Amino acid sequence: MKTKTGLIGLSATLALALWLPQAKADTMPSLGETLEAATTVEQPTEEALGAIAEEEVAAEIAEHESTEVMSVDAMPSEAEASDVGAVEDAEPETQPSAVSRDDPLTSDPVFAEDPRFSPSISSRDLQLEETPLTSEGQRPTAGGQPFDVAQRSAGTTTPDRWHFLVVPYIYIPLSISGSANFNNLNGNPGGSGGGIDFELEPNEITTALRNSLNFAFLGGFEAWNPTYKFGALANFDYVSLSTDSTVEREVRFPGAADFVPTEINADLTTQLMRADLLGGYRFYDPARVNPEGVHSEYDLGPFVFDAVGGLSLIQVNTRLGLTTNLGGSGQFDNSRTIVSPLIGGRARWNANPKLAVIGAGTISGFGIGGLMQYGLQGGVDWMFSGNTTLGAGYRFGFTDYNSDRVSLNVDQHGPYINIGFRF
Repeated sequence: MKTKTGLIGLSATLALALWLPQAKADTMPSLGETLEAATTVEQPTEEALGAIAEEEVAAEIAEHESTEVMSVDAMPSEAEASDVGAVEDAEPETQPSAVSRDDPLTSDPVFAEDPRFSPSISSRDLQLEETPLTSEGQRPTAGGQPFDVAQRSAGTTTPDRWHFLVVPYIYIPLSISGSANFNNLNGNPGGSGGGIDFELEPNEITTALRNSLNFAFLGGFEAWNPTYKFGALANFDYVSLSTDSTVEREVRFPGAADFVPTEINADLTTQLMRADLLGGYRFYDPARVNPEGVHSEYDLGPFVFDAVGGLSLIQVNTRLGLTTNLGGSGQFDNSRTIVSPLIGGRARWNANPKLAVIGAGTISGFGIGGLMQYGLQGGVDWMFSGNTTLGAGYRFGFTDYNSDRVSLNVDQHGPYINIGFRF
């Protein structure tokens, strides 16, 4: 069998060797035909040459990109190679048509909804995407807001509580001057029984206060809502003074021929009380409020104005006791209370978070009960510790009082000092 096959192959080889030269001779063109064909070839046009060049460039670019892709895909990491091998060996129903639910990235709803964590297993899809921060030096929060912005937004909220201020103060007038006219004295209706002008110097005032002052309290209280827009204000002044004197006179009793020397001892106690109950509305620019939060009036921006209005109560209680060396005695009490409207305003300039300049003015009485009062004051407040302030300034006051018995005008002015407690 092998000998027969070898003979057949040898015969076929000889036949081909004899046929091929003859075929080449039959098909070989002559020299003239070749030259004629060379002269009749059409020259290519410029459009054709341009198209050919573009096709060659496109082919080179495609070949270059395919080479890069093949080089990247051809070198998977050990983890990718193991994952691909596991996928190929798995059953058809376990092919990764979708990412497994056991994947820790997709099991978390935060990662599952994030388009950066794609379920694809391609090497290019598995590359991490860089997400730039909102601004340099800021850390993103879970809500997508920079950390510092979120912190500032949380700090701008106004505390949902009222603000209270207690301000005790001391006021010492350096000058008290005025006049007093006594009407209908000595039974002269419609006339004037006489008048006096007075002016007390600082040393006289301090001496009188040192010798006559029993007790004094001067203070104010304020309560403002969380936004510092609406408030209730109160001012309370109380002063108790007492003085005594002895007068010697010669008195002639009925039936006696001569005058008898007599000593009259007078003890005078005076209580002065003033209470102002006011409501206030505060004006300030919300756009200039401290962005870190409103904790005191220092956080309301540079300019603040308070409009106040309410009632003013003034009460004067006097008690006069008389005794003589002859055994006689007597006591006289008098009380006078006047309630009148009061309006006023207070301007504030917060020079910095610790220092403020303040000016205020009030008008009360308006002739009710024969009383008219004006008050002006100005000073500075310094927050020296926490929410505690120290204030100092100067105060002016004018009082005009008219009744059936007396007309009184008093001007006074002097410094004041206070301390404010906020809570």
